[in-house]
Amino acid sequence: MSSRTEERQNGWMAAPELDELRLLRRARDRMDREFAHPLDVASLARTALMSPAHFSRRFREAYSETPYSYLMTRRIERAKALLRAGDLTVRDVCIAVGCTSLGSFTTKFTELVGESPAAYRARDHSDLLVVPSCRTMILTRPRKPARPAAPPAPVPAAAPARAAVHAATATRAVDAATHPRPRVLGPTVDDETRCVHYRGPLDVIAIRFACCGDYYPCHLCHEQTADHPPAVWPLADRVRRAVLCGVCGSELTIADYLATTGCPECAAPFNPGCSLHTHLYFEVEPATPELATP
Repeated sequence: MSSRTEERQNGWMAAPELDELRLLRRARDRMDREFAHPLDVASLARTALMSPAHFSRRFREAYSETPYSYLMTRRIERAKALLRAGDLTVRDVCIAVGCTSLGSFTTKFTELVGESPAAYRARDHSDLLVVPSCRTMILTRPRKPARPAAPPAPVPAAAPARAAVHAATATRAVDAATHPRPRVLGPTVDDETRCVHYRGPLDVIAIRFACCGDYYPCHLCHEQTADHPPAVWPLADRVRRAVLCGVCGSELTIADYLATTGCPECAAPFNPGCSLHTHLYFEVEPATPELATP
């Protein structure tokens, strides 16, 4: 048995692990303070003195969620307080908490709270007026719905010594069977969804096309190999998982993809130039007209 395992079983950690947790806490505290600022994984990793990939992995191990998920939870938590006050519109609240897309904000809010920002703002919150503010924060804190765990596979009673190994193997087999990595069509050049048209270091996503439901690395791949015209995802489908990270195989919702610059799961950065082609895959929110100054 390793010394680290013995330390954890005895209920305490070695000094290096405690130092790393302090650095992770420093980044988490920054998200608590600066949630309204434009934060990304790379910036938070620098705060924790780690590489983006290592920071994202260790943060998830320590807090059971990705840095992006934690940041969005803090933003939605503050948004709920502003909406309860009723002084700001939904769009004003979206901007006040650091979100740049009203559609992405609405989608994430609905996912965590269970209703749209407009519906939450319209509800009667007078019952919280008599509750201390510290208690109100606990009662109204957004909580991400937990994924149901896969049922454990039966283990023969005659093999108790191999029970743990058997259960872990069965769980991985269930995960692989129920969540296989989607197939990417078109002229790809590697396993990370790069294609003959876009093969740079950051070209590591594939898009599920609304017309056929298949993943392609880019619009040119679909144009050259599909037998039908493309179609864009409407605004109402921002909750659909239609973007594949070629590095880790995670599927992102359209809203999450448009709101980030890298994979929330593995911290792999995405090509910022893809924003120039957003309209080819997704319906774009109409620009808000600027008011003329007198």
